[in-house]
Amino acid sequence: MNDLLVEHTLMETKPASQWWLNFFNASEDAQMVCLPNGIAHHINPMAARRFKLNPLTDEGVFSIFDLLTAPANRKLARLLKKENATADRLHSVITRGSDIPYALMDLEFIPLGDGHSLVIFKDSSRRLRLEAHVQRLVTAVDSTPDHFLVTDAELRITYVNPAFQSATGYCLEEVLGRSDEFLRAPSEREKVLAYRDLVSQGREWTGELVNQRRNGELYHVECTISPIADIADRFMGYVVCERDITVRRQLQNELRAERDFVQSILHSLDGAIYSLDCEFRLTHTNAGWRHLPAQHAGIEFGGPPAMGRPLLDHVPDTARRGELRLAFEEAIATGKPQENLFHSPDGRHWLMRISPWIDGPNIRGLICNIADQTRYHELQNQLFQSQKMEIIGTLAAGVAHDFNNLLQAIRGNAGLILLDTEAGSPLHLGLEKIDLAAARASDITRQLLTFSRMSDEKSTVFDLNQVIKETTQLARRNLRSNVMVELQPAP
Repeated sequence: MNDLLVEHTLMETKPASQWWLNFFNASEDAQMVCLPNGIAHHINPMAARRFKLNPLTDEGVFSIFDLLTAPANRKLARLLKKENATADRLHSVITRGSDIPYALMDLEFIPLGDGHSLVIFKDSSRRLRLEAHVQRLVTAVDSTPDHFLVTDAELRITYVNPAFQSATGYCLEEVLGRSDEFLRAPSEREKVLAYRDLVSQGREWTGELVNQRRNGELYHVECTISPIADIADRFMGYVVCERDITVRRQLQNELRAERDFVQSILHSLDGAIYSLDCEFRLTHTNAGWRHLPAQHAGIEFGGPPAMGRPLLDHVPDTARRGELRLAFEEAIATGKPQENLFHSPDGRHWLMRISPWIDGPNIRGLICNIADQTRYHELQNQLFQSQKMEIIGTLAAGVAHDFNNLLQAIRGNAGLILLDTEAGSPLHLGLEKIDLAAARASDITRQLLTFSRMSDEKSTVFDLNQVIKETTQLARRNLRSNVMVELQPAP
């Protein structure tokens, strides 16, 4: 009779109202309405299936304490008997039964009034999986070298990972509740306004920022800022992922400077430099081709070299194309430089140096250096001619030396005979002419020795008219008989 009265009273209260019963019975969680002594007054279908109970026979008889171990029993008993109790939760409670397997459950306790309480059994595995997932996520974020921070809807920082603290020099207490603007360099004000406006619209921002450490040092970061929204798509803040790229930017600047230095060297060369891949296609070129004729070394360009096109396509002569192909293949096969000479129809001489383009243990292609050797050939010919003249001079010096010895013998003997002849006699006059001719011949041999640089004569003051006179005498002997030379020296 008392039970019927309680049931009637319960039906008249909020928890036993019809709509509540519908919600209670349709719940996917196991639920029981219990009295302070733990007796289950109502058992919903999910609780009946999970704990193998029969609501018709077990309601009003079955004690919820039969499902729990001792620690959980004591905690739940205190909640059920407590007056003016508030909603509470017992985590990771082990449920038991004679013919049901042990399970880990979370118990939600909700007081309903009039001594009735609602106990909801929730599977802990899902919560534990979510907690484990969140824990792994937090551990991963805490372990990453990237810098993470999270803000709330008012754009105040609510979380930073250890890498952020190490990079900026700020501890957790110094940043929580602050805007991330204090992290940015003063020059980044416009970027800060831009990414805040973008993420507030639910869009992601990616770019580079200059940050300022606690000690005032500036550093560059690569940054991705993503908005956070709840299930109703309401803006809840944003998450920032940053990576320090200061070292990378330094390396990039060094590589850029090195590249510009190499490019400056290449462009300063007079010759044309073409780099080819293993298919002999153009990949790079310097500005040297601009200073060469359109046709050079058998190659003909109608305009700027087209990257990606085979260099041999610019060789109109079939024989020349085959010659270059063999040289290219030889350089790639052996890894040794090749030299190719070409004499163009316009008289120019060209030298093509073909070197393998080595990348570590591999050969990526070829580097062809084409230089105009015309001037070199001219100088070489002049050298050959100079060497020939040197040989002729040496030969002339030897002949002049021997000839001078003969002249000295002639003059000596003529002088001795002159001593024994009468002055003014025909013989004496003839001997004087012989001696004069020998003297002139001796002067000629001396001039030959001087020209050939084989004599020991020194620079002296001389009479230019006398030199001209002697030169005229030499010229007369080499001129044709119908040519006469008239000498009119200055005073």
